[in-house]
Amino acid sequence: MQEWAQAVQRAVLHYKGGDGDVGYGSGDCCQFISRYLLELTGTDYAAGFAYDDEASAKRLIVSHGGLPALISTALEASPDPAHDPQPGDVAVVHVGNEMAAGVVGQGQVLCLHPDEGFVRCPAEAITDVWPCLKS
Repeated sequence: MQEWAQAVQRAVLHYKGGDGDVGYGSGDCCQFISRYLLELTGTDYAAGFAYDDEASAKRLIVSHGGLPALISTALEASPDPAHDPQPGDVAVVHVGNEMAAGVVGQGQVLCLHPDEGFVRCPAEAITDVWPCLKS
């Protein structure tokens, strides 16, 4: 199994195995990608981005100029519009009226919704992508 897939598996098990709560500030799309990247790189990209409910999460997102801008700030990198999303990358998807962050897999993006749990979004819904693996 590839390293990124193992990191996703460990991040999912963190939430499904009971070590992590699901809800805003503990188990949501931003916390999931942060946990994934912690498993993959050993770096805690969520340090300094504390929130504990939906209202404070929305304030944090708005204060950074939106979800993609918040992720760019945390990762200290801009999304790459020329990059073809690859498994293991971090992405923002826009589905219906909602945006969410997740990890790109094979033709889909795995996201953690604070109310619905893990959801798979089609790769066609990707609006922004941050390459996480070296080619």
